[in-house]
Amino acid sequence: MKDVTAGTRAPAGQVATTLAASDRGATLPGALLEFAQSTDRLVTLRKELVEDVELYTTYAAKLAEFDREMGDGR
Repeated sequence: MKDVTAGTRAPAGQVATTLAASDRGATLPGALLEFAQSTDRLVTLRKELVEDVELYTTYAAKLAEFDREMGDGR
């Protein structure tokens, strides 16, 4: 039977060695902070987009209602 973990152990060891490097303290937290900020920005943009779509849907419904009323009144 083939050992499926054998191929993954070397890269994991390389990652551990890389993380043990002297610049680990500066690089990793900075990257995590940047990722968190990017994620927060994307979440904010998504919320704004959902709000904009809801406003547009409401506007379109009111406009359609107005058009029906104007059509009935002619």
